[in-house]
Amino acid sequence: MQSKNISIIGKKMDIFFNKFDNPIRVGSIILNEKDLKSESDFIEALQKVTKNLDNGTYTVHHDNGLFARFDMMDTQLVRIHKWSEITSAIMPCWNYFK
Repeated sequence: MQSKNISIIGKKMDIFFNKFDNPIRVGSIILNEKDLKSESDFIEALQKVTKNLDNGTYTVHHDNGLFARFDMMDTQLVRIHKWSEITSAIMPCWNYFK
């Protein structure tokens, strides 16, 4: 399991939509400690900046790589992926939730 040593609090992270293996930046988010206390807190923070996104799967990236992957449907965030589809490792965002 990856530790919480990724310094992301207060730093801008980009949100991407991966269309035909071509990532397109669609926004950004800056997270506070309270946004990472639980999955529901993280979802609430994401929904504030993703409410106008189209249906699809999106990723949040920090300086060192992928932080989270989530799905949007009908302007609602419907799922935060727990496991990487490529490596089967837990997504770094889950290491922050209590």
